[in-house]
Amino acid sequence: MHAGDFGPHRLQAPPAPRLALRLLGGFELAALPEGAPLRLPTRAAMLLLARLALEAQRTHARAELVELLWPGVPPAIGRNRLRQALSTLRAALDAGVGAADHAAGTTGAAGTAGMAGTAATAGTAGTAGTAGTAGTAGTAGTARAADGADGADGADAADVADGADAASRASDARSALYADRSSIRLAPGVLTSDVERFGLALRSGESAAALRLYRDELLPGFYDEWVQQARRELAAQAEALMQRARAVAAGAAAPAAAAAAAPAVARDGA
Repeated sequence: MHAGDFGPHRLQAPPAPRLALRLLGGFELAALPEGAPLRLPTRAAMLLLARLALEAQRTHARAELVELLWPGVPPAIGRNRLRQALSTLRAALDAGVGAADHAAGTTGAAGTAGMAGTAATAGTAGTAGTAGTAGTAGTAGTARAADGADGADGADAADVADGADAASRASDARSALYADRSSIRLAPGVLTSDVERFGLALRSGESAAALRLYRDELLPGFYDEWVQQARRELAAQAEALMQRARAVAAGAAAPAAAAAAAPAVARDGA
């Protein structure tokens, strides 16, 4: 399998969003439709999700994510940290998708994977290789032990395991994340974010909607270099919108002011 090639998902229509992520003005993750909050227990999992969501339409190379999230660490340690963050994030997102499906009254095909070790499609047994760190079950009993690996180095065997179960992960239409040995991405359409909606409004020329979405800067309190770069870019876009809005308002106000002044001018000239 090539990096970013996730087989059948390329032919499937994306599902309706079941998770909502706020990145502007703070970090908040919730299951739709009620907006039940979901907690990510580690900073690494939060930043991993933020990075994936900022460019949700593409796959992200694992090596790139390691360099961004843990710059300067030895590669083996970085890969292990990424696996741990991925495992934490996958457990939370899959639990949120399960909660959203439950709230919407859907059950999925032959047993949708829920939380805390529930089996996925076709009633898979835990003894057939059910994972690991958060007890989230894969499709057809795929092992998630690779995500739970805790060695600081010498973790290449876990990389192989990640690649081996990528195809079965990709076949699960309810998985919030797709991962293979080389790359990770969010499942299309499962999550909606305010940054994504801001960009869509911007591209569509809906300036008022974009300004409503831009409540504050990106991820306040996070000072990673890539976060600060993205923060500056979004702030510049929002500032340009505000300047245009002020210019439009000033242009609209000028004729009204001129009309209001006209009677006084006429009286003075009489």
